[in-house]
Amino acid sequence: MKKIVKLLLAFFIVFTITACDTEKEKESLKISFEKENKFEKLISYNIESIGVPKQITPDTIGTVYTYYKPQKDTNVLLDLVVNMKNLKKSELDIKKSLTASFKIGEEEYAASVITLSDDGKSLKQNGIIGSEGIGKVHFYAEVSPEIVKKEIEFKIAVNDKENPQEANVKFKLDDIKKNYEFKNMSEVIIVENRSEITLQSTNITKELTPANPEGLYTYYKVKTDTNSFVVLTTMIKNISTSDLSADNVVVAKLIDKNNNEYPANILCENEARNDLVTGSSTTIAVNQSTMIHFAFEVPDDIVNDAKMIRISYQGKVFAINI
Repeated sequence: MKKIVKLLLAFFIVFTITACDTEKEKESLKISFEKENKFEKLISYNIESIGVPKQITPDTIGTVYTYYKPQKDTNVLLDLVVNMKNLKKSELDIKKSLTASFKIGEEEYAASVITLSDDGKSLKQNGIIGSEGIGKVHFYAEVSPEIVKKEIEFKIAVNDKENPQEANVKFKLDDIKKNYEFKNMSEVIIVENRSEITLQSTNITKELTPANPEGLYTYYKVKTDTNSFVVLTTMIKNISTSDLSADNVVVAKLIDKNNNEYPANILCENEARNDLVTGSSTTIAVNQSTMIHFAFEVPDDIVNDAKMIRISYQGKVFAINI
């Protein structure tokens, strides 16, 4: 009888330890919007933005660029963007090292991965970040626009049986903006050690021209007659220690009332304000300022609705209601 009791006791202890280990494997970290998140010895990361664009585009829109859109025209791309640092002394292959997904109701959607090039001008499918490097990563999934009004759970896990790590965050799209710092016209956005952005005005136009056009000058028209430009005009000062390309100072997106996103065309006025040049052709020298227009081409049927402009750089996000 004593032997049976000892065997049962031993079995109970083993079962308890196994159960505890199982619970440890399932334990999930909570992802924070306000601070840096980390998987030990692998990555640190912070959420920059979450949206449902019709297209995922590079941060810098040039004449030719690669973009991603849903396979079904009526769908959107649920897109969670993180700034990620590789903590390893070797190359990080995100697709091999991490698994991510979105859960909406009872449905789970595997997240695809694309990374932004260092210059912000192209998107790459390889999902590679160099040794101890930093990259912007899009985790996205194609979904129906009707379901994104529900609570969404984003999960990310490390593909390592010896060191399992998992993290998650639950959110509603309409609540995301509470994590942004809101600004008004005439206020200044300071991106530490990079730029000072004075918000001057917004306007709606079919054609963007310089303030003092004379002689031969460049102007920009909407590509589609049923669209208009929503233009945010700013004065941007370079407070860094090196010259900045005007198209790569910050990232600006317009978000409509349905959380759809529209990228910015970046256009600059010369010193005399009698001509316009593209952001990619403009360099802002140290301690110099340039007038920069962020022009968002949007359908006319949303022009007069409530909108928000989101300005971001490496995880710091500002927003302007217009």
